[in-house]
Amino acid sequence: MNRQRFSKIFVILFTMLFVALNGIIAQVTIGADKEPESFSVLEIVGNKSGLRLPQLTTTQRDDMTNSNEFKTLADTQARGLMIYNLDIDCMETWNGIMWLSSCGDALASSVNSSFNIKTHPDEFTNIALSNNSAITLEVEAEDPDDESAVFSYQWYKQTFEQQIQNSKGTKINGANNSTLLVDIDRNVRSNTSYYCVVSRGSEQLKSKSGRVLIGGCGAYLGANSTGWREFQCHNMGANVNSDPFTPSSAIHGAKYQWGTAFFAYNSETDQADWGAASSWTYPVTTSTWTSNPCTAQGNGWKMMTRTEAEALITNNKISYIGNDWSYNNGNFSTGTYIGEYLFFPASGTRNWSNGLPFYRGGVAGIFTTDTQSGDQGRMWHLWVGKDNIKLNTGYKSWGMTIRCLK
Repeated sequence: MNRQRFSKIFVILFTMLFVALNGIIAQVTIGADKEPESFSVLEIVGNKSGLRLPQLTTTQRDDMTNSNEFKTLADTQARGLMIYNLDIDCMETWNGIMWLSSCGDALASSVNSSFNIKTHPDEFTNIALSNNSAITLEVEAEDPDDESAVFSYQWYKQTFEQQIQNSKGTKINGANNSTLLVDIDRNVRSNTSYYCVVSRGSEQLKSKSGRVLIGGCGAYLGANSTGWREFQCHNMGANVNSDPFTPSSAIHGAKYQWGTAFFAYNSETDQADWGAASSWTYPVTTSTWTSNPCTAQGNGWKMMTRTEAEALITNNKISYIGNDWSYNNGNFSTGTYIGEYLFFPASGTRNWSNGLPFYRGGVAGIFTTDTQSGDQGRMWHLWVGKDNIKLNTGYKSWGMTIRCLK
């Protein structure tokens, strides 16, 4: 062992011994002669090397997770444990329930399981403001090879803030059955998700989250626009049974050109066809929407105006969801919360001149208004992208997304 290496080891051991002997809570810096920052327990300084975490395969990680020692402390002292997974080349953190991956997918590969689970109702329940009531959520667990299998259950609740922070949520004490009765105060707006961790022995699976939305979708537009306004939860042409607050291909919807009530591409074709359109109107110079999809919905639905779109940005907290805002086919993982009760996915658009896909793969979305800009061939739209939501102008011949409001 060379002198320099011995000196470093001696300093580290001496520091640890000093802390132990003095019985105090100490802060330590390694790699520099400086005091650590006030918020750091341990500070490592260097520009030629890094911190190497334990290197485990998924099998080795699951063996550790399934050990009796780990399970005893899984939801207490084990929280925050970090490893580097050699199978997927990603850092993973244990949150007390599951391993969370640093590579974009919040949930790492689950501990190996040989059973399946289903959630009822599936994904999304929208409840109007009215009298108090209750709703029952249920998970169905089965092992096709063992009909007598016995499962255990633990339900969790995620508030809106916990959802956008990718937190595991709060364990519901006593919620240890396959069904969960959720008491609902229908006089108060809320946006809450529930899920269940199903276990059998050392195996466990996390169910799909079931969202319970009280009071529908909407946002505050300020006094002039005026106050709280109800929005449709989904883009026009999207799957209305899908959770409108969780990024997925199902909620992207159809693409429309200015002034027409019929879509240029429905949702399925838009996502499958990456070529230019066989028939595409360019330029579009119609000055107003003589007919639009929102009014066709009846019940007072309308398109956003420029003023209303601007008020969305001005009067609401903006939260961006997803890490991968890159352009690639099959990426539907990003979007933007506008307040707590409205979510706009990065649904892409179609090129103004030929209908080719544009801003695809979670890069951004263009949500048209009904307002023409100074140029007859241009309109105002809401541009939703990575860490950026803004009011902008563009050609009316874009293939755009529509979200209706009342």
